[in-house]
Amino acid sequence: MDKSYTCKGISTFILKIVRHSILFLSLFYVTLYLPFSLILYLPGWYKISCNWHSRCEKMGYERIDTGIKELSRFFRHQGELTSIFWTGKEKAHLLEVRHMADKMFFFSIFALCGLIFCFHARLVSDFALVNMIIILSLLTILPVFGVFWRDVFHPILFKNQLWLNTRFDFSFYIMPRVFFKITTALLIVICSGINFLIWYGLRKRLLKL
Repeated sequence: MDKSYTCKGISTFILKIVRHSILFLSLFYVTLYLPFSLILYLPGWYKISCNWHSRCEKMGYERIDTGIKELSRFFRHQGELTSIFWTGKEKAHLLEVRHMADKMFFFSIFALCGLIFCFHARLVSDFALVNMIIILSLLTILPVFGVFWRDVFHPILFKNQLWLNTRFDFSFYIMPRVFFKITTALLIVICSGINFLIWYGLRKRLLKL
């Protein structure tokens, strides 16, 4: 067997694996980041979630509305946490969160570019179905969300305990643990729905070819 032919075949195989991996990871990231960014950067979800717990009412809806709008602007780099609601500990933690969100934004640009440059309709359709199954499996963490949130998620992402809220923190009233639990469930459902629509839409298109 020709050695050059064998090397060329191996190189082609490796490039194919790399392209497929980039496409899969890019699709996964983009479809997850889109609903996440809408929740993070817009005040709507924070306000809606007040209907599912009583802490907003304890703080007072006028102060809650002011704080939520300020928080959304802070994450969008359109303002700082300047009101009297926020404690120094909270400001330090939310600044850490904003730094992470900024990195996620830049990663989303690379992921979108990867999705565009490596796009292949049949593969995207197949990967969207795989994504949907993987993401829906994350619903299994909801029954043990408290343990996951306290003992897994935060220790992995943060080297401090600034995220622990007390009754003196404004975050205690607008983002109790139930807020993050419902938000996680919402992200899973929306992201799965996006991947389902991608799979279904491309599948119908491919069947017509």
